[in-house]
Amino acid sequence: MNLKLPQQNSTRIFQMLINVMPYIFWKDINGVYQGGNWNQAVNFGFSSPTEFIGKTIFQILEDQAAAQKIDDIDNQVMREKKLLRVEEKFKNAKGDRFFISQKQPILNSNGDVIGMLGFAIDITDFENEKQALLKEKEKTIQSNLEKISTINSKVTSLINLVKSSDKVDQSQRDLILNTLDSIAKLISENSIR
Repeated sequence: MNLKLPQQNSTRIFQMLINVMPYIFWKDINGVYQGGNWNQAVNFGFSSPTEFIGKTIFQILEDQAAAQKIDDIDNQVMREKKLLRVEEKFKNAKGDRFFISQKQPILNSNGDVIGMLGFAIDITDFENEKQALLKEKEKTIQSNLEKISTINSKVTSLINLVKSSDKVDQSQRDLILNTLDSIAKLISENSIR
């Protein structure tokens, strides 16, 4: 089946395709945005892509440190003429946002860099879940260390009690002390890990 569309329909379909993708943008060699899709506009706090065309990342983001990091990466892509995939973070109206971005230089017919094309996916939910899991893991480790410390303290008290007791004969004392020493060593070795 050969589907031929009039040029006008092809352009409209291409525009629809760009607008359903996560985040797409392109800049000139000076870091000035020349275009992007609706999702990118909304991500930047605009209602249409035309609102950020002609601006640099420094004019768009309030977080100038994040803007500098993004600009440095973009300049590296254009300077080195190579594709880069990076994790980026910046703050917008929704708070801290995390993205996986792929950026590549745009070359003219002579092979000269004339800009950069970028594509990004929002990984904020994944990043937040990862941070929550790390906090939970750290909390569990801390709780286990506290339990080990309590057990170790009790074992040490038992060792001291057995050593000072005159109601236990020497062979029983040695057996109890060796057992308690083994438990104490085991606790100590596991608390170091």
